Amino acid sequence: MTVFLVAVALICTIGISRIYLGVHFPTDVLFGWCAGSVWSFACWLTFRRFLPPSV
Repeated sequence: MTVFLVAVALICTIGISRIYLGVHFPTDVLFGWCAGSVWSFACWLTFRRFLPPSV
């Protein structure tokens, strides 16, 4: 769980810094977060089918 929280904090910090530095619009960062979430969920669903069932 710690790795997950560190990853989320890093993702949020990078996104906010991109807006702060003027490199991206807030909508760009928001769409990136949404697209990344959808992609991660799709990968999780796909790979879950190939993992052995938990005991």
